[in-house]
Formats: sequence, C-alpha cells, structure tokens
Amino acid sequence: MARRLIEEPVTKADRNGDASNTTHPAFGQIVAHRVSGQATLYGSDFKHNATIRVTIARSELRRDLSKDWHHARNELIEVELSEGQWATFISSLNVGSGTPCTVKHVQGEQMPGLPDPIDRSKQFSGELDGKLKDSIENLQTILSRMDEMGLPKGKTAELRETLETAVREMSANMPFVAESFGRHVAKTVDRAKQEIHGYMQGVINRAGIAALSGEPLPLQIENKTGDDE
Repeated sequence: MARRLIEEPVTKADRNGDASNTTHPAFGQIVAHRVSGQATLYGSDFKHNATIRVTIARSELRRDLSKDWHHARNELIEVELSEGQWATFISSLNVGSGTPCTVKHVQGEQMPGLPDPIDRSKQFSGELDGKLKDSIENLQTILSRMDEMGLPKGKTAELRETLETAVREMSANMPFVAESFGRHVAKTVDRAKQEIHGYMQGVINRAGIAALSGEPLPLQIENKTGDDE
C-alpha cells in the first residue's frame, strides 16, 4: 500500500484576529435525521411513512470565543434508510458487505426516485408458474422420447401412466394451489406489517414516556425470557 499523503490544515484568521477558520480535505461532518413522509427504498418490499436520512458533508472548523465550532459545507452524499435498515446498519459491524440504502443526493445532484415496490406475492407466483411449465414440458418430452425409442408397450405402460397422471395433476391442480398460496402470502404480509408497525409504535411511546419522566432507558427494551439479565 502506498504511503498516505499528509497535508497540513489551512487556517485563515479573521480581519480582527479574534477568530479563525480552518479547512482540510479530510474534514467531514455526518448527521442523521428521522423524517416523515412516504418513501420507496432500495432493499425494502413496501413503502415507509418514516425513514432515517444520513448526510455526509465537508466540514470547516471555526475557532471563536475560545471554542471550536464545526460547520457543514458542501454536501457530499445523502442516503435514506428504513428504520429496520438503520438498526441493521448500526448493529452489524464487520458483517457481510453492508446494508442496502437509497442514495438521495451526490454532491448536490439529486438521484432519480424509485418506482413503487413490486408485489412480491405476484413475483413468486410468476416464478412458480414458470417452473411449473418447465416441469410439465420436461415430462412431456420424456413421453415423446419413449415413443421414439420404440420400447415394448407392456414394459412401459405403467411408467407412461404414471407420467401422464403427473402431467394431468400438475396442469389441473398446481396453478390453483399456487394462486391460493399467493393470496395467503399477501394476507400474511399485510398482517405482519400491521403487527410490526404497532409493536414499533409501542416501543417508541414507552421510550418517550421514560425519557419525559427522567427514567434511564434500559439497554434491552423488552425481556421476552423473563430472566433478570
């Protein structure tokens, strides 16, 4: 690895000499905000009403009144995460290749927005339909090759009947099963969204009440096991 170039910060004093501004290419400033408003995010299967927005900008150090003041200058990048992605990001150090996030701005340039999330139940149903059609075609190919091979019908009758039954069952019944499964998944996902939203809202409310009352917030909000740990 090449040796890193070291560069001294540049300090400029005000005209009156009582304050100064210091800059350096490595000075940066990062801030996170919780924002409200519907958003479609990369790596998430549904819209969100609240997100976490993280901005990284260049920074300037101002020394005045015997105190350091850090001021953000020239935004470098702004990204947006769901609350779940944010929790994963801050709790998964050294794990995998990172957490998905949605890039909003890069050096002041706004990135195009994302379309509405795809319907996962329809996507899976479509993939299942494709696999089902491929399987039926493979069985029909086997039947055709059996005819071309000229095998004795007496020895292949049972095998042929089994294959033809499988083709009929898959053609007639599997699409209905797949459609029913898709509807079940869609309902389950909707219920899960409601449960998660209600749980998170409850946690936020309890944390807010504890903060207002001056009580210390526990590291573990809820103890599901009942153990005093």
